[in-house]
Amino acid sequence: MKDLFEFYGGDEERCGFILSDGEVIELKNVHVEPTSGFEIDPEDILRYIDRIDSIWHTHPNSPSVLSGEDKLCMEAWPQVTHKIVGDDGITTYKVINGAVLNENHLPR
Repeated sequence: MKDLFEFYGGDEERCGFILSDGEVIELKNVHVEPTSGFEIDPEDILRYIDRIDSIWHTHPNSPSVLSGEDKLCMEAWPQVTHKIVGDDGITTYKVINGAVLNENHLPR
């Protein structure tokens, strides 16, 4: 998980997947306001759909806490783990029985 720290930086949110084989990939953030949100291109999702273990994104100059948009994303993808990389570290979230839960936090 420490590999995700390498993606932290810049003014725009960065995003990608951790694949089932452990490979961490970065994808283009196609959100209309990439400084305050992330969105992954549907073609990228289709390319990796059968191999997605986790979705990750960064919160530039902010902690790794959920935004409202993050929560909606997690509820839409309850079968995968979600990781947010912030200035305080990496927080891992999971959806369990419909609730978004903080699974663990790795400080910087």
